[in-house]
Amino acid sequence: MGEASATGHRTAVARRAWAVPLLFFGTASPLAVPLYQPGGSGQRAGHVLALLVDLPDLRHPTAVGLYWTAVLLGGTWVVARSLGYTAPAGAHATAAAVGWAAWAASTALHDLPHWWAGTGTGVVLLALAAVLWRRGALYPTLVAALLGTAVLVWSHPAVGPLIALGVGLFALADAVPDNALRTTAAAFAAAVCLSAAVAPVEAGSVWAPGGPLVPPALVLVLGGLVGLRRSSLRA
Repeated sequence: MGEASATGHRTAVARRAWAVPLLFFGTASPLAVPLYQPGGSGQRAGHVLALLVDLPDLRHPTAVGLYWTAVLLGGTWVVARSLGYTAPAGAHATAAAVGWAAWAASTALHDLPHWWAGTGTGVVLLALAAVLWRRGALYPTLVAALLGTAVLVWSHPAVGPLIALGVGLFALADAVPDNALRTTAAAFAAAVCLSAAVAPVEAGSVWAPGGPLVPPALVLVLGGLVGLRRSSLRA
């Protein structure tokens, strides 16, 4: 009975605390926009942090890569601090590591044939990962999720960091029994798809390279505010 009570307490904590990570990611994403200044050489840079953001017209690709690495790592810390030592926090940390690794691995896809890679391939691999996860096949799930995410990031570099971020977000939504969080995750995915479809936005503005980051960020902020409101009502 004591173990069941402890498990129920951890679940209740997770249901109350997920709003804070959403607000962190939702606030951090648009703050990156000023770094997306156009005016680069038009060539891909040769070092890792710059390669993570495959937008050759950026003036400061290294700063963008460093910023998003800090956001993904910092977000994992925020989730751990908010949810404590719970299974959802562990699920998010594992998935976030897969997302970051996939983001980094996507830089290697430029040297591979293009015929096998694309949005469809990435979606199929992620669907396979979901099936494998439901079957309890942990390691095949991680491999399929890593490959699928890497392909999607390679296909849509303008929203690549958000795709990597979304892997951890979906793992959190799967682990926390809260419909508001799951609705936010689904809306975030739809916003990322919309941003990917319209990127790049109209050229000639500082917002052009970074503009696709804003709609998904607004979804996360709205979802986080809803989560805070629900938490206050439960309290």
